[in-house]
Amino acid sequence: MGAFELLLGIAQVGAAFVGFSSIVAIFGRSEGAWSQSDRIRFRNLVELALVVAILGFLPSVVFSLEPLTADTWSVCSGVLGSIVTIDVLLWVRRARILHGIGSLRFWMAGVGMVTLACALVLQLLNLSGWVFRQEPGPYIGGLFLLLFLAGLQFALLVFGRLESPS
Repeated sequence: MGAFELLLGIAQVGAAFVGFSSIVAIFGRSEGAWSQSDRIRFRNLVELALVVAILGFLPSVVFSLEPLTADTWSVCSGVLGSIVTIDVLLWVRRARILHGIGSLRFWMAGVGMVTLACALVLQLLNLSGWVFRQEPGPYIGGLFLLLFLAGLQFALLVFGRLESPS
């Protein structure tokens, strides 16, 4: 399987998470207002899944502008690295909010930070050419890590709703 086919598959799964999250949103609205923790987890899910869905197509866009070279993967890793940096800051901010309302799951905060840090390190290594030579693997790996994190957020929302006493 080539890099573009794999990226297309990752983008499709990201889009599916966005679609399924709308179902979660509909069920949540039928019960009334969402808790602040559910809103934060839902926002994490949608943002991560949209990033994966959109950036899964980025190499194709860059490739259509110029022949596929190492520069394509540098541009893609640079964009993804920038977005992951913003996600790390948002993750910390939202973890503080969840902690303040007594709803922080420390294991999830840890998994999230480690996952985002790994995705960022992959992009930095790909950009630097130190370990990787501007190749598709680190970019695809970074998207997969974000997809993994979106999946965890989806599971927390769905199973949290199923375990709810109401």
